[in-house]
Amino acid sequence: MKTICERHGEYEAEVLELFGHKIISNCPICEKELENLEAKVKAEAQDEARAETLRRQGIEPEHYNASLENYKAENETEKQALEAAKELAAGKIQKLILLGQNGTGKTHLACALVQLLGGVRITMFELSAKIRAGYNNGQSELDILDNLLNKPFIALDEIGRTKGSDAEKNWLSYLMDKAHTRGIKLLLISNRQRASNLPQERRGEAFEFYFDNDIISRLRQNSRIVEVHGRDRRAGS
Repeated sequence: MKTICERHGEYEAEVLELFGHKIISNCPICEKELENLEAKVKAEAQDEARAETLRRQGIEPEHYNASLENYKAENETEKQALEAAKELAAGKIQKLILLGQNGTGKTHLACALVQLLGGVRITMFELSAKIRAGYNNGQSELDILDNLLNKPFIALDEIGRTKGSDAEKNWLSYLMDKAHTRGIKLLLISNRQRASNLPQERRGEAFEFYFDNDIISRLRQNSRIVEVHGRDRRAGS
C-alpha cells in the first residue's frame, strides 16, 4: 500500500497482520538512516574502547595506528631496528635495546610491539611517578613493579633522561631480573649512545654507565642492541 513519510514523502509500505492488528512498515529511507546512525554510534563506541585500552597500555594518540608494517625505515640503522623488533616479536630474542637520536621512530616501534604482543609502554618518569603516588595509596614499590611484570611485554622508554637515582636503578635491576627469569620480553629505549661511539671525555654519558654491572650482565643475554641514526621525523620533511 502507498503511505506517506512526513520527511521523505510517499513510499510503498508493507502491511503485516499481527494478533489482529495491522502493522505498516516504516519508511525505508528513515530505516536506512537509523541503521547508519546505529552503525556510527557502535563504531564510535568501539573506537573509544580501543583508545581507552591503548591509553592504559601507554600509547598516545600519535601512535594508535603504529605497526611494524607501517614503520618506514629510511636508512640502514632504522632497517636494523625494524628487523630487531621483528625478531623480538617472533621470540628469536627476549630483549631489545634501541639507542640514539630523537624522532627516528623508536617509540613507533615500541607502540607497535605493545599492540602486537599485548604489553605495556611506560617511561621512566611515569614509573617513578607511579611509585611515588603508590606510597600515598598504600602500594609498595614491589606492588607497582609486579603489576608491570604481569604483562608479557614491557617497553621502558626515555631511560637515562636523568642521571638516575639509586632507587631508579634498584627498580630497573628488579625488573630486569624478574623479566629475565620469567621470560617476559623487554624493550629499552634511550637517547643515550654507547660508550664506543662517544669521545673519551663524554663516555660517562653513555648508556652502559647509567646501569650497574648486574643489569648490564642481564642485558647481554638473548638480546640485541641497535643504535638508530637518522632525521628527526617530528621536525617534518
